[in-house]
Amino acid sequence: MPKSGTDEGWLVRRSRGPRTDHVLLVTGGDQLKTMHAWEKHLENASEASLKVLKKDLSALLKLADAATQARTDADVDNEHFRTRGDLAAYMTSVVKGRDAVCAALDTMAADDEAMPRSYSSRFFRGRTTKLSAEEKKARADKKLADKQARDAAKAAVAAAQAKVKAAIAELKAAKGK
Repeated sequence: MPKSGTDEGWLVRRSRGPRTDHVLLVTGGDQLKTMHAWEKHLENASEASLKVLKKDLSALLKLADAATQARTDADVDNEHFRTRGDLAAYMTSVVKGRDAVCAALDTMAADDEAMPRSYSSRFFRGRTTKLSAEEKKARADKKLADKQARDAAKAAVAAAQAKVKAAIAELKAAKGK
C-alpha cells in the first residue's frame, strides 16, 4: 500500500467521488491523532450533515487504529524473526559453516607453498553490509567528535607548553636579577 508521511500512525483517506467507501490511500504521521480529535467536534456540530459524517469518521478511525496495531504487531514479529527466530538461527549456522570452510581452505593454503595466502578469499564474497543513513550519520558524528577531541587535546598541549616556556623564561629572568 502506498504511504505518505511518517510511519508513526496510519490514516485511511477516503475519496470525494461518488463512492464514499472507496479507500484511496493510507497515510501516516500525526494525522490519525488529529482525526480522533475531530470526532468530538463533529458530534457537537450544529448541522445534521456533519453529525452524519461523525459515524463515517468513527468507522474509518477504527479501521485505521486496527491497521496501526496490525502493522506494529507485524513489525515486532518480523524483528523477532530476524534477530531471534528461525532466520537468525539459520544465518548463524551458515556463518559458522562458512567460517569452518574458510579455515579449512586457509589451512590447505598454509600447508601447500604453491597456493597463494588468499586462497580462501577466492571462494567467498567479502562480507558486505549496507549501512543505514542513521549508522552513516552516527559514524560521521563519531569521527567528527574524535577529531574535535584530538584538536582540543593538541590545543591543551600547546597551551601547557606555552605556559611551561613562559615559566622557564620567568625563572631565567628572576635568576638573572
